[in-house]
Amino acid sequence: MRLPTSSAILFSGCLIIVGVASKAKTLAQTLTRPSAAEKFAYETPVNRHAELPKLWQAPHFAATDQHGASMSLTSFLGRPWIADFFFTQCTNVCPRLTSRFILVQRALADTNVNFASFSVDPERDTPSVLAAYSRSWSAVDLNRWSLLSSTRDQLATLVEGFRVTAESSGDPGNPIIHSDVFLMIDEAGWVRGVYDSEDDEARARLVADARRLGVPVAGQRGASSITADHRPTSLLASLGCTGCHSNAKIAPTLVDLLGAKRTMSDGSEVVVDEAYLRSSIVEPAQRVVHGYPPIMPSYAEQVSRADIDTLVGELIQLRSSAGARPGVSPRNMRARPATRANAGETRESHVTLQTDPVCNMQVRSEPDAPRISYRGHDYYFCSERCRGEFVEAPAKYIHAPNRL
Repeated sequence: MRLPTSSAILFSGCLIIVGVASKAKTLAQTLTRPSAAEKFAYETPVNRHAELPKLWQAPHFAATDQHGASMSLTSFLGRPWIADFFFTQCTNVCPRLTSRFILVQRALADTNVNFASFSVDPERDTPSVLAAYSRSWSAVDLNRWSLLSSTRDQLATLVEGFRVTAESSGDPGNPIIHSDVFLMIDEAGWVRGVYDSEDDEARARLVADARRLGVPVAGQRGASSITADHRPTSLLASLGCTGCHSNAKIAPTLVDLLGAKRTMSDGSEVVVDEAYLRSSIVEPAQRVVHGYPPIMPSYAEQVSRADIDTLVGELIQLRSSAGARPGVSPRNMRARPATRANAGETRESHVTLQTDPVCNMQVRSEPDAPRISYRGHDYYFCSERCRGEFVEAPAKYIHAPNRL
């Protein structure tokens, strides 16, 4: 969920927009009203030197983690922890949210801070589904990251107690609208901060604030020792890259990159070489692959030069059996015609980015995306809710598509 502006007020239960902040937020999902947590994250002035406030007590809850263990608020007492809300079927907000959660985990790997992700889809996100999801992201330390499943009644208690939002969208393809903030809870169960997950400065403040509450753990990567079964096998894995790039609806594949042709969002074509890989790691928004939104975070401040060398090397080695090309290296690459190795790019070429006219979210023109034809033009939507609002009053939206 995104608030459209930091200068929004509530009047008689309705959200009234009274201005647009210099850094306007994307209204990715439309909610009835912002929650207390969201208002705090987006509207509260920052004072880095002030003592962290005690905002409200975290609620008592009962849940089951990805290993099948029973968890409650008591399970987290004694150490600070950071929480977010997500669901595994999500293909837009949640991948962005989780990728940034992994970066926060890495930044706090030498502290005793723990992490919890609460599913807002209790019917589908069983412990086994959550376990598979956590493995796909290959987090820094799965011993410190609890992915929690609950019942519908328990979820209602969680949402109310944490003062966040989770509600049905009516869209089978993306059925839940929810908050995408990070909440920091201290060792006694007090919520001490709420942070915009997509704002780099807010995440840096979260890491700094968590260090104020946490305790350094010398000689370890986390509060608990990491077993061989839980340790990521590569830097790509530890950064959670496969969490997005293994799903073609979220991000392009990382397999058979070297020498592949890719069409950018501006219509230009590039042949993937070492320079392209390096720039994509540190400035991913500069050249975005056609048909995909710019959701990848920059790793410029997250990894060292040596790490970038490692990442480039690992990316070069990601080959399918059909894409094996002996003798091709970053030093002797040449442009080549499309082959089986980059056929996926050709299949994706008809998919474009469209702007939802109701909420201004960028959406992919997938065949199963909600859409409607109106006066000879196809409009695509992030959810059935937005499509329904458009159907009720199309003239309200088609004459002002960039009203944010």
